[in-house]
Amino acid sequence: MSKLVDWKDRSTCVLFGDGAGAAVLSEGDGLLSIKLSASGSEDVLRINSTAGNSPFSEISALDPYLFMNGKEVYKFAVAAMCGDLEEVIREAGLSQQDIDFVLPHQANSRIIETAKSKLNIPAERYRTNIERFGNTSSASIPILLDELNRAGELEPGNLLALSAFGGGLTTGACVIQWKKEKLKGQK
Repeated sequence: MSKLVDWKDRSTCVLFGDGAGAAVLSEGDGLLSIKLSASGSEDVLRINSTAGNSPFSEISALDPYLFMNGKEVYKFAVAAMCGDLEEVIREAGLSQQDIDFVLPHQANSRIIETAKSKLNIPAERYRTNIERFGNTSSASIPILLDELNRAGELEPGNLLALSAFGGGLTTGACVIQWKKEKLKGQK
């Protein structure tokens, strides 16, 4: 993210951290429900593309930095996180009380706290790492999942609810049942 923020824009550059994460998936029955959405709106959160150097392009140069209307992102994110989690939990045939861990997108502590207050999932089941890494964008949930796994917090059969949102006003949420055995040496 450090390449994509405008370091002169203190309202955004201090919010993002660099990070990378991935989750390796295999065939299985752990995915209980999923929801993906995209509104196609770039008025609230976007990163402009560069003009490039093609002689055939008619795209004019734009600042290739992240643009964010923080107030609108906050409203969108809280509504998306609450609505998407309610929907995927219901579609999985579960109640909010059944969820063992919530892994929210680590965009902003206020977003997570507000969503917590609106949902019926006990607060101690939410996991965060934003206080250490900042908003690592699309890497935030994979990094958090890896941390929980390495710390030995995840048990086979745990029900995890994941919720993310991003530019273009996209969202993704799912409920998975953790199938992986603990790493050697874990409690």
